[in-house]
Amino acid sequence: MSAKRHWSITFAVVQIIFIFCMIVLIRILGPSLMSESSKGQKEAFRKQVDKVNEYNYDIMYYGEDIKMPDGLKARRIETLSPNEFDPDDMTSSFTGKMLIINDPDGQIKIDDDTWKLIFKLYDEDDYTVIYLGSSQFENMAEAGFVFDANDIDFNSVLFMDGGSYKREGIADSSEYLPYIIEKDLDPMQLQFYRTISELAKVPPGTDR
Repeated sequence: MSAKRHWSITFAVVQIIFIFCMIVLIRILGPSLMSESSKGQKEAFRKQVDKVNEYNYDIMYYGEDIKMPDGLKARRIETLSPNEFDPDDMTSSFTGKMLIINDPDGQIKIDDDTWKLIFKLYDEDDYTVIYLGSSQFENMAEAGFVFDANDIDFNSVLFMDGGSYKREGIADSSEYLPYIIEKDLDPMQLQFYRTISELAKVPPGTDR
């Protein structure tokens, strides 16, 4: 047998042994590594929720019902009325108010007078208003909310700080939402959870 052929066989055997060892390592360590990655992503989302809680906003959530992110300090409201926005038993310790309307399927009916009330709260009382969906954009614009885009091709919008900050498409991407969280969400939850991740990067009342 020539030396060249000998080294070729030896090299092939080494490759086979290396591949076999890698497969064994992946089988042994793979689940552990995936578990650590999952824990890290879940911890990252928990920190995002904590960050939003630190804003100390009275976060009101209206619309399609979903399972809320664990630990998020928010309250579900059943009607869009002044009594719900500012109930008598609420303290005044909040730094602000945030209204999130969850309407991804366009099933919620909100009349013109209610949108005018919501716009007044935003314009005069410094409410943060987030609408998740797109079917009510025209009604929002008629109430006073300003949309810059000529062709509205986004599916969520945030109005904050009395008009000084606006974010069209706040829940349209998962840039900050960890994959391990996103993969288990149904479409009804997805935009809401994306919004929480985005809000953690966009603190109310600060330079952006």
